[in-house]
Amino acid sequence: MFTNFFYKIHTMDQSQPDNDTPLQAIITLQRTYRIGLRKELHQTIFGCTPSEVKKLPKTNSRIKAIIFDIARHHLIVSEKIYHWTTWDNLKSIIQHNAFLGNHLLKNYGISFEPNALGNADIKNGDGNVICFCPYLVEPTILVSPYELNCDRKIRKNLIRLTIDLTKIDCFGKYNQFFKLFDFCAPNFKYTLIISDHLSFSFKKNPCPESHVIVSINFKQNFFHYTIDKKNAISYGNLFSFNVFCLNKFFDIINKDFPFKNELNDYLDKLTDAELRKVLISFGQGLTIFSEYNFNASLTLTDHLITEIYCANSEKSFLLEDLTTEQYRDTFKQLREKGEIQPDVPSLKKCYLTVAPTGNIIRGCLYGFDINYTYYERDLLNPEQDLRSLSAENFANNQYIETRTRMDSIQSLTQGNKMKNTV
Repeated sequence: MFTNFFYKIHTMDQSQPDNDTPLQAIITLQRTYRIGLRKELHQTIFGCTPSEVKKLPKTNSRIKAIIFDIARHHLIVSEKIYHWTTWDNLKSIIQHNAFLGNHLLKNYGISFEPNALGNADIKNGDGNVICFCPYLVEPTILVSPYELNCDRKIRKNLIRLTIDLTKIDCFGKYNQFFKLFDFCAPNFKYTLIISDHLSFSFKKNPCPESHVIVSINFKQNFFHYTIDKKNAISYGNLFSFNVFCLNKFFDIINKDFPFKNELNDYLDKLTDAELRKVLISFGQGLTIFSEYNFNASLTLTDHLITEIYCANSEKSFLLEDLTTEQYRDTFKQLREKGEIQPDVPSLKKCYLTVAPTGNIIRGCLYGFDINYTYYERDLLNPEQDLRSLSAENFANNQYIETRTRMDSIQSLTQGNKMKNTV
């Protein structure tokens, strides 16, 4: 009874809710109920109360001001996140006016093409979660399943939705949460060179232990710090998630290690722009395989989806500048006819390639190489050298994507045009 009732709520047009009706109160009650369920689930799985970052790290006033500024302008985790899915799934999302978690899809009897939800994800509490990514995504989503005598290819009808977090309708702190890394992501090691003296590496170990080892290399002196699953997840909002990432930097440098004082002296002598470069690059490197998740459902509000990238046709439809009427007409056309109107602006883009190389299928996403074998997928050890990228590019509060290949970053910074793009 309740399942069918809540299903009707989701399929109603909530773009212009009437506050004089009980609809909004019912939705609030539903979300409040799910908050309690999510909190209990987290406690059961991780053995601790869900955490929300509310304070800046203990450090001097200059660094605190920089941290607050970075977090306030969302320069680690930006307002733009991504959801990889298919055209058919998007039509279903539009039809039901919401992204829905796996449990709700089953309860409502909604047909939906599976992405990458596995038993390990369910054990980690993601059985009824909608997963989005600030950058890299679980690679199995991107390719077709193996078939007899058939090479693996880009998944049929694969699309990437760009989501604007300023347009979300999400009530309650336990209904959105952030993971520093996808617990079931492939093993990887990402090395980040900041300067001649300082570099970091981020290495994920396999499931079920699934933790990330952060290594500092300061003048060829090394210190390693492990972040396990229960310390890699935070509840709150976009600002608190940015603070959460930055707090990890200070969790590490406040530990006892032989060159601690020398490293702190080095950081104290950096200009504000140089320190911002260190903090932003570290935060983005730490979150290269992160997840931004919503519990159970996310309403499809106006202008929530700002871009639709089609992997097979290498075409992106740009929705950000459409009027509300044009936006709604575009989604109505998609739902009814399965196509986008020809007058919607579009660009030719290529973020993903997949090709066979001998006995291995090689994928490339945003310049990161992925090897696919029959049972495994591995991210090849990438290295990003930011020494040639001037710290002055980090002096203002425009987002810059440091994980992109250097030639792309440099083109973004020319003319002070730094955008959230890959």
